[in-house]
Amino acid sequence: DFLKFYGIQIDTQEYVHFYGAGEIASSLLLNGRQIVTWNTDAYGYNSKSDRLYQSYPYLLGVRKNGNCFGLIFETSYRLLIDLSESIDQNLGSKIYVSCAPFAPPFSILVVNGNSVANVVRCISRICGKISMPPLWSLGYHQCRWSYFPDSRIREIANEFRNHKIPCDVIWFDIDYM
Repeated sequence: DFLKFYGIQIDTQEYVHFYGAGEIASSLLLNGRQIVTWNTDAYGYNSKSDRLYQSYPYLLGVRKNGNCFGLIFETSYRLLIDLSESIDQNLGSKIYVSCAPFAPPFSILVVNGNSVANVVRCISRICGKISMPPLWSLGYHQCRWSYFPDSRIREIANEFRNHKIPCDVIWFDIDYM
């Protein structure tokens, strides 16, 4: 509970499905979960892990009628997004967002739209769009914990070629350090 120092509560008038917040080891639907927006090396993660390698201080809410809203919490500090009380479809949804005391106050942007596409389009205008990555980065990548000795990497590359498997990148994971 180290994050429950200051924060906000948002009550919706109706039940809302929530999505977003980055990589989480669960279903896309976040209702009933608590999420910490803090990147971590998630070695040994499981379906209850509240964070993986990417986190975004962003939620997408989808109402029963299809209308949507996006919430952007303008902070890079660690947040706790608590949606644990947003599970009863007969009640409105509650969002609790709290931050540690050393974080400065932050703004919340609310974007309304009549569809997910409209909300995402508006948010991409606010936050920006990424450029198309280089073509090689869209190909197959091979990676594992360790390749030892270093000649093993050439063997693996040759095996890909011998089996006519296209491989654009072979990553050296953390074990090389």
